[in-house]
Amino acid sequence: MYVHNYFDYIDEDIAYLLGSIVARGEINYDNGLILIRYPYKYLEIDGQLTWQSIVISLDKVANRFKKLGFDIDKEALGPGKDITLILETKPESLQMRLMRFFFGNKTNYREFEVPMKLWQCSSNIVKEFIRGYCDVAAHIRASNRDEDGFHRVYIDVLFQNWRLPVQLCNLIQIKAGVPVHTIVWAHPNIRDPHVKHGSGNWWKKEHQIKIYAHHFLPIGFYIKHKQQLLEEYARINIERIKKGEKPRHKPCRAVIKRVRPRQSHPDEKDPDLPSEIRGQHINSYKEICIALGCKFAKTSSIERFLGHDH
Repeated sequence: MYVHNYFDYIDEDIAYLLGSIVARGEINYDNGLILIRYPYKYLEIDGQLTWQSIVISLDKVANRFKKLGFDIDKEALGPGKDITLILETKPESLQMRLMRFFFGNKTNYREFEVPMKLWQCSSNIVKEFIRGYCDVAAHIRASNRDEDGFHRVYIDVLFQNWRLPVQLCNLIQIKAGVPVHTIVWAHPNIRDPHVKHGSGNWWKKEHQIKIYAHHFLPIGFYIKHKQQLLEEYARINIERIKKGEKPRHKPCRAVIKRVRPRQSHPDEKDPDLPSEIRGQHINSYKEICIALGCKFAKTSSIERFLGHDH
């Protein structure tokens, strides 16, 4: 019982580490290694210089992980290249036992899911998990605007991981109290609704959870340039809202109302799609959310999606 309680423990530092690992982490249990890759593409984003920002921010992150008992190294090939944090400990250490407790036998971000323990944690701990994830795999820039020009944060999930977007979305909305605008799924009916591109692998991109910048402020980033851009674009959104403008879309709820039918796509039966939706024609991203277990799903929505309401 004592061991169970110990491994059931999670605090803000552990939550932040778990979020970072789920985002772009790999675990080698036998060698006691954890690699966390921070994708890096641009030297400058919307006037913010990113290299110095990310290096300074990751020094602070590394010091935080050291306090958890890891030896830390960084691998960076210079500006414009990804940065990898390397966490090392003994294979039989308590740190690696904790990783097994939270992730089981899963070893990389293509298959990691939100640890169930997060659903029992306070909102502060949940927000640390989300910050850990978003410092690695979320971005904000001017081009992330909706059709009315309101700024948003994009949270990326790799194509191979179809379980994670709904889990993150539900955690963000239910436990962190932050509304989500939409999820753009890497599905042919969503990425190519008018079948302009035809068959191929081009639509197998990342899934994206989109949140308005002003809604994301209670979570925020520890990566300096991301937080600066978030504060600036949230301020612009808030000023527009004070003037009486509002985003036309309400926060996402997986309740399907009337949707415009989309054309059938030749890749709807692609073997890389999860079994729950493979072969299904999708008219709304919410149909995917429902099929993959969204906690906001209503029975009527499920029946409509499955064709049982006629």
